[in-house]
Amino acid sequence: AWTLSFLLCCLALGSAAPVRGQEATPDTVGSASEGRAEDTSSLIPLPIIFYQPETGFAFGASAVYYYRFSAGDTISPPSSMSPIAIYTSKNQLILGLWSEMYVAEDRWRISSGISYSKFPNKFWGIGNDTPDSAEENYTPKTLTMRGWPQKRIAPGWFAGFSAALIDRRLTELEEDGLLSSGLVPGAEDGQVVGVGGSLIRDGRDNTVYPRRGGYHQLLVDLFGKVWIGDYGYGRYTLDLRGYFPVARTHVVALRALGIATSGGPPFDQYPELGGDRLLRGYFQGRYRDRHLVAFQGEYRLPVFWRFGAAGFVGVGQVAPRISDFGFDRFWVAGGAGLRFLLAEQEGLNIRADFAFGEGSSGFYLSLGEAF
Repeated sequence: AWTLSFLLCCLALGSAAPVRGQEATPDTVGSASEGRAEDTSSLIPLPIIFYQPETGFAFGASAVYYYRFSAGDTISPPSSMSPIAIYTSKNQLILGLWSEMYVAEDRWRISSGISYSKFPNKFWGIGNDTPDSAEENYTPKTLTMRGWPQKRIAPGWFAGFSAALIDRRLTELEEDGLLSSGLVPGAEDGQVVGVGGSLIRDGRDNTVYPRRGGYHQLLVDLFGKVWIGDYGYGRYTLDLRGYFPVARTHVVALRALGIATSGGPPFDQYPELGGDRLLRGYFQGRYRDRHLVAFQGEYRLPVFWRFGAAGFVGVGQVAPRISDFGFDRFWVAGGAGLRFLLAEQEGLNIRADFAFGEGSSGFYLSLGEAF
């Protein structure tokens, strides 16, 4: 998931640059029926650098190619295609190619992509109370293909479906570790194949740095032992976000997230806490189980010139059954960060966050807000 997050950050950075032909009026488009490509497309190279506890320093390159799917459609945003290559100081490799298409006067939005990653990682077991001493290393090699068309069904409302194919190969397991014991579901190689549906309401005033409005998302994904699929399970996600202006230029951002699973998912598809987007201060995947609830709040404010600041707090927990959630089982994290405004019109920030959990901490340097 975080790989896609960084890709979207790259796409957002690309949107800060001018796109030739983007401001053409219907009349000018019609008068240029000969269709000069340079008037409707743009290629923007992008360097990539970030830091997370999960990756260390990461370096890479990307490019965003903007184009009009239909030369006469001036309502849809420009469509884009973006390759990406990232290598980290922890010998992790991520390669990908992603596409965002806006079709029929923005009535259809079609996201698709293919990615490969070799990602040395850590595993502490499954549960809300796994000890630090259970830490072990492993290296998954993952090939992922996804498609996600969405249709606008009303102003601000989108409905869609998705399809995914994930090929999983686990290597470099610790000889005496839990993953080598065969007791962890999905510790063997295999494929995940599934389809899903989504319902989204997007009422934000800005998708990069929202100051008011909300974003609500319901996802249902079903994976089956069909074709080459090795696992049968369901995953259900409810993601609610709200943005509230305070004192004209300050913003309070709130998020509530719930994820539930059914059937028999592999361990790396369990909901997990941690990372630069959910409960900063914990290593991504530090706690994972079949169900998850989390709440986050952030206060964002300008300081001077292009500099800003934010303070944030979050709580979350995982559980094997929904009935096992308890008020005394939440993990707490919080911290503060600095912002540098990279693109003023879009509100795109470089984000540097210092976060602390219970017995853990992390520094995060990335692009765009956490949510």
